Amino acid sequence: MAVSRINEAGLNVNQYGNRNIVMNGAMLVDQRNSGSAVTPVDGTKTLDRFSTDVTATGKFSVQQVSDGPDGFINSFKVTSLSAYSVSSSDFLDIAQNIEGLNVSHLNLGSSNAKVITLSFYVKSSLTGTFGGSLTNSAYNRSYPYTYTISSANTWERKTITLTGDTSGTWLTTNGVGLRVVWSMGAGSGRINTAGAWVGSLALGATGQTNVVATNAATWQITGVQLELGSTATDFEHRSFGDELSRCQRYFEKTDREGSDTYRLSMNKGSTSDTYYWPIHFTTTKRAKPACTVSQSYTDNLTIAINTASITRNTIGVTNATGGSTDVRALAEFTWTADAEL
Repeated sequence: MAVSRINEAGLNVNQYGNRNIVMNGAMLVDQRNSGSAVTPVDGTKTLDRFSTDVTATGKFSVQQVSDGPDGFINSFKVTSLSAYSVSSSDFLDIAQNIEGLNVSHLNLGSSNAKVITLSFYVKSSLTGTFGGSLTNSAYNRSYPYTYTISSANTWERKTITLTGDTSGTWLTTNGVGLRVVWSMGAGSGRINTAGAWVGSLALGATGQTNVVATNAATWQITGVQLELGSTATDFEHRSFGDELSRCQRYFEKTDREGSDTYRLSMNKGSTSDTYYWPIHFTTTKRAKPACTVSQSYTDNLTIAINTASITRNTIGVTNATGGSTDVRALAEFTWTADAEL
């Protein structure tokens, strides 16, 4: 029987999966806030895998919204809350910290650094030149970039192509391997000329429009893709389940058949008895996570995290019993596990 071979050169690159290094680029997953607006402080985790870095709080809000260009149902929306004039050292930005294990193939920091392309859809009430940057974990290597929004309140696709940095230290561990930043505002000490790597911290580009400088200005993004090569291919749509699973490596919350309640029960034999329950995470975490428990109901049972038994795979819940002996004890609670970068 003849065996036919596939001519790989004739295949459309879009037929290949796992091109997009960015997670949750279509803004589908929002485990923490479920679409509610948040006014972030420095380091606030927003939609899954996205965070904020700010030197001044209360200047903008962020939210997952049901609005996007053709083919997208959600976007990440920023709304300016004042007309804020940035100081020279100010920075207010949105970022995704990408794990080093996921960018090791880019050969950053070596003479063999690869060409990479960042693309995204953006819409704003403002027009003009906007900025952002790519940085390393130490914030001492940066690539400022610019993009232009031509029409207000209109979705436009933007593409930035660059050769990866051949200098500096770039992690290929489970730490931050690469930061992708979109600036909402940056002072003169936090920007640099676009289009080249610099040996300093630059979180925006010279000449950029600061979104936070205009009260009630809006800025939205979706379809974020970072990929190997000099061509921005069509956005790689992944299923919600696939995207959620990827995000849960960094953050996971209780979800039991549509309810956020986890239930433990037992027949307690003594007021001095202590019991342990291992709760398995859906996805192995990037690192040992920080865990929280919120108890919503209790009947002769008080629960707490057993910090000694937290691993990348499980959280140990301990009960500290009280009340009468030989009674049925019950507790309902929710938990989170945070191993975010």
